[in-house]
Amino acid sequence: MRLRASDGSTAAIATAGSCGNSLAVDATSLYWIAETDSYTLKVMKVPLRGGDPTTIAEEQGGSGGITVDDTSVYWTTSLGAKAGVGAVMKLTPK
Repeated sequence: MRLRASDGSTAAIATAGSCGNSLAVDATSLYWIAETDSYTLKVMKVPLRGGDPTTIAEEQGGSGGITVDDTSVYWTTSLGAKAGVGAVMKLTPK
């Protein structure tokens, strides 16, 4: 959801995809981590004006967070069931 500061109105940005636990925003898009039906995670993207979400990375392990810069999206993921095994992932979306 988006809340407009000017008048307090709300609008849905995206209605597809599961709820996310982390959000990141750049000048044009909103990014989040969503849980799939198979309990793996995927990285999603939607334009700030709203629209259909796009999956930009699939079958990710558990996630701790997501951030963006001018060129890339970064997130953390676990690489297995063993605690403490993970990686920082990077993707330059199209």
